[in-house]
Amino acid sequence: MQVGAMRLELRLSGARSLKDKRQVVQRVVGRVSARFDVSIAEVEALDDHRRAVIGVAVVSNDGPHLRALLEGIARFVEQLHVAQVVGQEIDVQPFERQPPAWMDEL
Repeated sequence: MQVGAMRLELRLSGARSLKDKRQVVQRVVGRVSARFDVSIAEVEALDDHRRAVIGVAVVSNDGPHLRALLEGIARFVEQLHVAQVVGQEIDVQPFERQPPAWMDEL
């Protein structure tokens, strides 16, 4: 199993308050959730109305597919024209199941 995570940093030039920011973040999260089968949430900069940091997570059995999916989500967010993507980090890692500790005793 492969686990993919992405951190998107957004500049919210039009937001004058946390209420304005919340509207933009809700739009981004809602549109991404409706289009892609991923987990998404605001994860940092919660009290800064000028920027938002969005985290996206997804699992698959295909690492290259995960990377392409996350890159596509970043492009999709940019094309919404509600915020400028100023930073993007993607990490795809294998998640290997470890046998339970009690099996070491057998």
